[in-house]
Amino acid sequence: MKTILFKTIIIAFFVGTAVSCSDEDENRFRPGSTHEKPNPTEPEGGLAYSKLTADNHHRLLMNAEAFTALKAKVEAKSSAKLTLLHNTIMSVCNSKGMNATALTYKLDASNKRILDVSRDALLRIFTCAYAYRMTGDTNYLTKAETDMNAVCNFPDWNSKRHFLDVGEMATAVAFGYDWLYNELSAATRTKAANALLKFAFQQAQNKNWNLNFYEATNNWNQVCNGGLVCAALASYENNPSEAKDMIEKALESNKPALEGAEIASRFRLLANAIIIGNRRFSAQEAYSPFFSIFSSLYNKDGLLYLSANHHEANAAVEEGAQSE
Repeated sequence: MKTILFKTIIIAFFVGTAVSCSDEDENRFRPGSTHEKPNPTEPEGGLAYSKLTADNHHRLLMNAEAFTALKAKVEAKSSAKLTLLHNTIMSVCNSKGMNATALTYKLDASNKRILDVSRDALLRIFTCAYAYRMTGDTNYLTKAETDMNAVCNFPDWNSKRHFLDVGEMATAVAFGYDWLYNELSAATRTKAANALLKFAFQQAQNKNWNLNFYEATNNWNQVCNGGLVCAALASYENNPSEAKDMIEKALESNKPALEGAEIASRFRLLANAIIIGNRRFSAQEAYSPFFSIFSSLYNKDGLLYLSANHHEANAAVEEGAQSE
């Protein structure tokens, strides 16, 4: 239950708030935009890889203008639901994300997974990166960079034993790399890009896994593809060939995992929704990729506090998914 509540909060936050972004840039993905073609399968004109450059960060889910607009809306307290979601993320960041205990490579009791470590890293880096972007407090930046360096110094991300660990760790490093790109040291950026290549992209390309997630029809497909796509979009300019391979494989292999699902008509493929491309998406189309990406964004401790507010969070999801 707690993990579902965390997913709900994150989904609601991005779907419900990004609809307020400016419509000035016609080439930028915006949840809430309208489009005359229902349920498209890929962006018109293909994927705009040329926009994935070093001078075009941040770009995962929100760019600089979107963050500025979001911050203004939060400060204006114009939406009770948005205030709830923002305050929840900040509370989680301050109580869990700022955990001073060093992240270490440690297998679980089954001697198989580092999944708890990956999820802890994801919680810490994502919430601290968000908190820094929203407040400018460098304590959050320093903490996120410390945790990024810790996991990028690991010997691997455990692909052979349990590739799901890679999917979640790649998501963590991708958001830290992209959202904090201009503030990170050059050494950290290089280390993160190299780790994404060595521990994520190459492991998938070399089939160095315990399970072929590309052929899976369960959540392994979404979580692993989601993490690899986040990493590919975030670090594309460093390793364009490998990153493009991750994106195109995800576009193809994610389809079977979604076929026959009740909400399949609303699930759009991961890279379609996040990449800066040449089309616009409706809010319904936007809803599902956030679920795919953030399906791994939870901690075994559940990101606390949410049980009293989950009805409001669910209402925010529905409001965001229905807005045009």
